[in-house]
Amino acid sequence: MGNTLLRQKTGHCLFGSLLLVTGRCATRLITCIPCARIRSLRYDKWGEGIPMSPTMKAALKKMAWMIPATVAVSLSGGGCGGDDPDPTGPGIAPVAAFAGNPVSGEAPLTVTFTDQSGNSPTGWSWNFGDGATSTVQSPNHVFQVAGTFTVTLTATNAHGSDDEAKADYITVDPAAGPTPVLDHILPLGAGSGLTVTLYGENFGDGDKSPGTVMFGNVAASDYPLWRDDEIKVVVPTMNPSGVQNAAVRVVVGGRESGSVAFCIQDENVIRLTDNSADDWQPCWDGNSTICFASFVGGNFNIWYIDAGGGTAVQRTFFSEGQTDMPAASMTSTTLWYRSNHDGDWDIYESSGVGNEGCLTNTPEKDFEIVVAPSLAPFVIAISKAEEHNGGTIWNIHGYVNGNFTQISNGNADFHPTFSGNGQQVAYMYKFGDWDPGQIMVVPVHGGAVTAISDPDENCAYPTWNWAYDTIAYTRSSDNGRRNIFMCDPDGSHEVQLTFSDFDISYPIWSPDGKRLAYASFFEGNRELYVIDVGDILIMGP
Repeated sequence: MGNTLLRQKTGHCLFGSLLLVTGRCATRLITCIPCARIRSLRYDKWGEGIPMSPTMKAALKKMAWMIPATVAVSLSGGGCGGDDPDPTGPGIAPVAAFAGNPVSGEAPLTVTFTDQSGNSPTGWSWNFGDGATSTVQSPNHVFQVAGTFTVTLTATNAHGSDDEAKADYITVDPAAGPTPVLDHILPLGAGSGLTVTLYGENFGDGDKSPGTVMFGNVAASDYPLWRDDEIKVVVPTMNPSGVQNAAVRVVVGGRESGSVAFCIQDENVIRLTDNSADDWQPCWDGNSTICFASFVGGNFNIWYIDAGGGTAVQRTFFSEGQTDMPAASMTSTTLWYRSNHDGDWDIYESSGVGNEGCLTNTPEKDFEIVVAPSLAPFVIAISKAEEHNGGTIWNIHGYVNGNFTQISNGNADFHPTFSGNGQQVAYMYKFGDWDPGQIMVVPVHGGAVTAISDPDENCAYPTWNWAYDTIAYTRSSDNGRRNIFMCDPDGSHEVQLTFSDFDISYPIWSPDGKRLAYASFFEGNRELYVIDVGDILIMGP
């Protein structure tokens, strides 16, 4: 016979329980349940744990008017004539239920949520409607922002899951006071665990933070400084991981500032520029300042920026041609750069705006400049261009007292960098225009050239760490992008330092040897970044 639904009157309600009689005389007892829970009911067809059919669910829903709005599901598990010793029955999914207290008030509002689910759930997943979640059974949650919030609990056990959603359950009113104003953030991007500074007004003052900084849907929790016009905050771990952009806002007493875009970077990385123009070829001017070439205004000029993030300041102002590849002195205000503002690509030396001298004067295109340490026999080295058999060759030359001295003889040598004692130069050698690059090391007074990289790895942009005597460079990594690697001066002990999804160029060590500035593509433009690798250097590759 088909399944028959029977109603049985009890002492505590009109229709206190339901009896389901199957064709094999096995009974299944279902106690009173709220109609919203019917969708999660299951029954055993001779102990097989089969979900309740749509026909049975529909029959129960039609009787919703007579079912009390309480309690849980009970199913017996025996066969003909058997009594189930467990009144809750085996193999039963949870029935989610919860309550919160209080459910309204001024921000920040702390609400205690209590799990009231039936059928012994073993897992809980809360969504508080403001972007925050929890897996605690009965959590406390602070609502920082004013508004109404729908709260959802999903309860699970080995036999299934159920959820309860309470629409507009929590109402948070803003506290009295001025609305915070977030103006800008420096640096423009950073990895989780790094400290950034927010600037604006109406943040509030106090020994303890009077509000919260939100990075997207994640609330920060560590504030080294909170003042009315400035907040220092540690970037939280983002959820989900891999988020690259976050809308940052300040919330005080439920009053919320407008948002400022912020770039979430890899670990220990900060982003310095974001001006929709190419910024590249960085070099350090001391431990706290970086100069670089920027295409702001339609042609390249030299700019300065604080190494921890700040507003860039223009250094050269040529309206014609391109000026790039800067190199700064560590002991003076002298700046070297390459420029064609007078026609040919030449190397210039400048002690201030409008005060420059040309060091080279050839129609060929000279390349990179690097400053030498104090013990070196040269002041700088460049990749100097020369006419050769109707073409152009490039070799590394050292410069001092108005004279250039050739150091390398590969005829396609670029990106020179001095060792800390000034007695060696590393550089990139290319056999041909389309051949991969290889890192070479040569004594500054000439001698045997040593290859320290595999030519198949296509290495470029070497930079010698004077403090730790290591060489960093770029090459293709496992993800197909050019990342920064580091090795000993003989090529041993290679270790990967960056894991960017964008190609990296022009890495350069800071004077203290713990950081690397570099350029990388982002949304079509090259921007400047700094990574701190001090921990890796201390531990060793």
